[in-house]
Amino acid sequence: MLLSPGSSRRQERRREQIRVSQRNFRERQRNRIAALESQVNRLEAMIRAVEHLNDTKDSPTYGRALRSITRLVEGLEPSSMPSVVHPRYESMRSKVQQLKQPAPSTGQRFIGTSIHAALIDRFVDYMSPFRSVPQAKHHWVNDNQPRRAWRTGAGLMGSDFVHNAYLAAATRFTGQELDDPRLTHAADGLYSSVLGQLQKAIMDPITSKSDEVLVVTITCLLYEGRLRRTTPNAEAHVRGSLALFAHRGPVTCVAGVAHDVYVEGRMFWVWFSVMRRCSTILSEQAWKHIPWSLDVARKDMMDHLLDNIVDISTLLALIDESCAGNSNRGNSVLSARILTTLRDISQNLRAWKHSWMGPKHGNVSEKPVPAGFAPVFEYVNSNTGNLVRPTIFMFNDAVAFQASCHYYAALLIVSMVQRKLFVKDIAKRSGDLDFAILRLRNLSPEAIIEPGVLNGGPSHGCPMGTNGLRSRTTIPERLIKPWKLPPRKSYIFTHANVIDASTGKILPDTTVKISNGTIEAVCSADELPAVGDNETVMTINASGKYLSPGLIDAHVHLTAVPGSASLDGSMGDDATISHLRQPFVAGQSLRRGFTTLRDCGGATLALKEAIADSVFPGPRLFIANRALSQTGGHGDRRGTHDHTQPCCGGERAGLSMVCDGVPDCIRAAREQLRTGADFIKIMVGGGVASPTDKLSNTQFTSAEIQAIVEVAESYGTYVTAHAYTPRAIRHAISNGVRGIEHGNFVDEDTARLMKERGAWLTPTLVTYAAMADNKYAGFLPPGNAAKNVEVLEKGLESLRTATRAGVKICYGSDLLGPLTSEQLGEFKIRRRALSDAEILKAATVNPAEMIGQKDFLGQIREGYAADLLVMGANPLDDVSVFDQPEKNLLAVIKDGRVYDSRWSRLPVDVKDEVNFIE
Repeated sequence: MLLSPGSSRRQERRREQIRVSQRNFRERQRNRIAALESQVNRLEAMIRAVEHLNDTKDSPTYGRALRSITRLVEGLEPSSMPSVVHPRYESMRSKVQQLKQPAPSTGQRFIGTSIHAALIDRFVDYMSPFRSVPQAKHHWVNDNQPRRAWRTGAGLMGSDFVHNAYLAAATRFTGQELDDPRLTHAADGLYSSVLGQLQKAIMDPITSKSDEVLVVTITCLLYEGRLRRTTPNAEAHVRGSLALFAHRGPVTCVAGVAHDVYVEGRMFWVWFSVMRRCSTILSEQAWKHIPWSLDVARKDMMDHLLDNIVDISTLLALIDESCAGNSNRGNSVLSARILTTLRDISQNLRAWKHSWMGPKHGNVSEKPVPAGFAPVFEYVNSNTGNLVRPTIFMFNDAVAFQASCHYYAALLIVSMVQRKLFVKDIAKRSGDLDFAILRLRNLSPEAIIEPGVLNGGPSHGCPMGTNGLRSRTTIPERLIKPWKLPPRKSYIFTHANVIDASTGKILPDTTVKISNGTIEAVCSADELPAVGDNETVMTINASGKYLSPGLIDAHVHLTAVPGSASLDGSMGDDATISHLRQPFVAGQSLRRGFTTLRDCGGATLALKEAIADSVFPGPRLFIANRALSQTGGHGDRRGTHDHTQPCCGGERAGLSMVCDGVPDCIRAAREQLRTGADFIKIMVGGGVASPTDKLSNTQFTSAEIQAIVEVAESYGTYVTAHAYTPRAIRHAISNGVRGIEHGNFVDEDTARLMKERGAWLTPTLVTYAAMADNKYAGFLPPGNAAKNVEVLEKGLESLRTATRAGVKICYGSDLLGPLTSEQLGEFKIRRRALSDAEILKAATVNPAEMIGQKDFLGQIREGYAADLLVMGANPLDDVSVFDQPEKNLLAVIKDGRVYDSRWSRLPVDVKDEVNFIE
């Protein structure tokens, strides 16, 4: 029987639909198995970490970690697991049950004893030998045992061993013996050959040789390669440990290497470069020209720190050169280079600490020192004569603790160099070296003992009798920065409906505790210990209320401030006018519930730092500085009859800058990153607001885009692109761009390409709706208004197309000038295309992942930033409730502080209490 052509085509379309459906099903299965394996890998790593704490089961840290693991393991569905994962699940369940067994009673112990006992046990355990690492290159990748050995050795780097190493040294310098023969024996065995040099370097830094400033670093940070196997050829062992990085050359050696090996080995690389003064292929130059990791989109705190530490090798090489030329002590050029390098390294190290470490970043909390905890670190304030006990800093983040170890090791070297250079001024600089040593030898995962300078105290210094140097006083931070906010309170919300934005579900009757800027617990009421009568802890009954993660707007322009009725006026304000109005725009966004903003062109590092330092309230910022545009592109604001050069337009608070050609694009990208950009924004297609291009235009050449992407990846970040049409989107994605802004004309094929490449889409539909609204008539010139109608019609369909393809979507507003008041309108518009849960996820979980903060922002989970909204209505029922904050938004909490509140139970706490006068 012959079929008609129409019937044949229908059957063929049906078969094609079945094939596509089967292919999509297999893809979903693969993704599900991969996600499940990733979750199991994470849980196994968490269990291994908790097993190391097995001797401190009575500690709160152990209890919280075990509760989190138990909840995650029980949340898995064993019945739907593939056979390859199920045995690992059963093994995890068995280990969790073992870990939940109560620890044997050892009598009452105070915190100091338990911490010291745990660390000493681990220190002795690390003394045991392990299988030597084979030297053949292919064994590095294929043999699990060497990798395990590498991980074990690298795990010592900046871990509990550093604390014990310095504690052991302290027992020798101060005569304070701990009542544990194992620690004494370990100190005698490990440090007999270096303690004399170390003590000489501390007691007599002026006459000690330049190499002796590295004794501490060599001893502790290169322990695995130099001392563990106790062989005379220590340097050979260091080079052996680093052979993995050398086998492919200095530039490409990390490509193809497992990410976990890179992360664990990077400290060896940098400290070896410092020790060798760049004399090997593992040099400062090599370090700065390789990818930061296989996942080049994220550069963590350790990468930023090591980028500064590696510069110490240049400083020491200059000092060696100066020492070698004793007959030419008057070499002013060399002296100037040394002083400049020293100043830059010192400033960069302290800037790193300001940017990454401390209670305000959520990785450190303060605790009072128990009586008798560590008397050797008590000291006398030389001004008041009072005995000062240092503060204990509790590190809940292993990476933060590890970074602290390396920070203070670098500070020790820099301080030693300062003392060598400023002999006559040593009495005036008595705090730097002993300050660094005091911190170095007291770092531990559970307790960091520091003098009170970080706590706003009056002074810091070394314990009296340790090295004979007096302590120094510092100006209290509240006098230096009078805008600093009062100490945070802790809040406990009980009986709350917690919104899980990742799953789109409600966790009813849940207790949430926030403290020191982070979420400390998300649990049932009976799991949280009683707080008693603590004035710094406020308990709020949130029955009937909803706790939502703080919102993230992933596309804003804070520079385009209100104050003008037209687009040209909003984009052409004088820089001073714009800068003075930007705090108002930022504050309004925070009051609407946006605790994080991603500025895609215009905002500066000064604004970001001012908000972070609490000069004025605003969301946390991730900025691109100025977006990059070609001549005549979307970022070129000159009209067709404007023949001025783009560099000569005066001081305007522009959103973009013009660059053409590969060299100019490289320079422009580097300039944005130098001045604080978190990512790079480029214009790859025409736009609504630009005066001379068409929407169909494709901008920048492939070579230009690839050059910009290469610069961004070398800094550990990513490039996002303004693009509307499929052609422009493909042009960007094919050349390494990882984000698309707008994307209103995206088609099915282009959306699939975005999914394959892992690209993000940030639609901004509310800006087109606002520009078409009659109340903003005249905002757009006629030519721009015609383009706006075109993109407005396609916006919702692009959302549906991208969602069907599985592209991850973020929330963006892209509002300029007076339109910024419509920032929340995007929620209502997106309801015509997406579900409420999908829209909320796009405003929380997805943008947090895009900006590299998926483990800190966008969700209400333990360890995440305390960015919360208290809602009177459930956004999972109707996400447009966000669009009426005056009715539904009860309070805005950012970094654990209540910045705005309409709720009588929760007062604002970002101002000092006022004493009213009759």
